[in-house]
Amino acid sequence: MSDAQGPCAARHLVAARRGLRALAANGQSHVTTGEAGTRLHWRHWGPPDAPALVLLHGGHGAWTHWARNIEALAAAGRSVWVPDMPGFGDSDTLPGPPHAPDRMVRLVAALEQGLRQLIGTHTRFDLAGFSFGGLVAAQWACGPAMGRVGHLALLGTAGHGGERPRTIELINWRRLAGAERWQAHADNLALLMLHDRARIDAHALVLHADASRATRFRSKAISRDAQLADILTPYRGALLLLWGEHDVTGRPQQIGPTLLQGRPERRLHILPDAGHWVQYERPDATHALLLDMFASGTCSPS
Repeated sequence: MSDAQGPCAARHLVAARRGLRALAANGQSHVTTGEAGTRLHWRHWGPPDAPALVLLHGGHGAWTHWARNIEALAAAGRSVWVPDMPGFGDSDTLPGPPHAPDRMVRLVAALEQGLRQLIGTHTRFDLAGFSFGGLVAAQWACGPAMGRVGHLALLGTAGHGGERPRTIELINWRRLAGAERWQAHADNLALLMLHDRARIDAHALVLHADASRATRFRSKAISRDAQLADILTPYRGALLLLWGEHDVTGRPQQIGPTLLQGRPERRLHILPDAGHWVQYERPDATHALLLDMFASGTCSPS
């Protein structure tokens, strides 16, 4: 692809990186320390004394999975905390083997310990997780943060164990360089993350490429395991299950009802014209649904 055309053009990629630096500079950076000195990087936007909202990214992600949502949520009066989870982005890797069976438990414990250092032991907070981060959010809310999470939102969540609409074979971008590597990232975004290829802009490319390169935590096997329904059973707060209509990681029309479990405080919403990375592809609709839930204690049914 020529430098003058398309989202892979060098000038667009440079501008996207500049925009990300500006977004980060508008917030504050914090580092917490956990197991064996493991450092977690957190970023914060919004009034520090406002209701706390924690946003968790997906597998092969980083805080930037929420880049199109952070400022809108902070402007709506939320104190927004966005970590790079252990083994992702700028945060340290958990000690021990990368496939250790207790790695998920220790990841959640690191987040709990870190947030307590930032906002205190007893402070309530709202929690939203995307993809693998949805499974993490559920385990956190129903585990060490039980009783402190007021509202829980799971976006394109992993851990449901349901059927996928199609098999996805992603391109191995590590074997490529230059324009071919950027094109591979664009193709992978179209295969997995975004429904409308026209929405694959330079920002999406930079976010996806940088986060994929920095990922060290092995989440795939955990994400595919059917454990979410059992994890959510004890949760009694407001719960929003949000999927894009064309999410290739599951069939929300089938999975959603099994997670609702007949509970009136739980709502399923399927956004049209969106794929897996729903908060990037449909940011305004995502903000509206989240803020409605925060304001009312429930969420409007779809």
